[in-house]
Amino acid sequence: ENKPTGAIKIRIETISYFLKRYREDMVTNKSKVMTIEEKLKEYEMKIRRQLELDKKLSKLSGETSPLFPKPQREVEIIIPERFKKKEMTEA
Repeated sequence: ENKPTGAIKIRIETISYFLKRYREDMVTNKSKVMTIEEKLKEYEMKIRRQLELDKKLSKLSGETSPLFPKPQREVEIIIPERFKKKEMTEA
C-alpha cells in the first residue's frame, strides 16, 4: 500500500531543502552586491577628491587643468538651410 504520509513527508523535505538553498543564495548575492556598492562608493570618493584637488591647484596656479581646459577659440555652428525650420506664412 502507498502511504500518503510518506509522500507528504518527502515533499516537505524537498521544499525545505530548496528553501534553505534559496536563502543561502540570497545571502551570498546580497554580500556580493554590498561589496560592489562599497567599492563604487570608495571609487566615487576618490574621483571627487581628485577633482576638488585639481580645481584648487588650477585656482592657485592660475592655469587651466587638463580636466577643465579653457576653450581654444569660439566655434561657429553653421546649420544648413535644409535643416532650418521654415517659417509659416499666413494665407
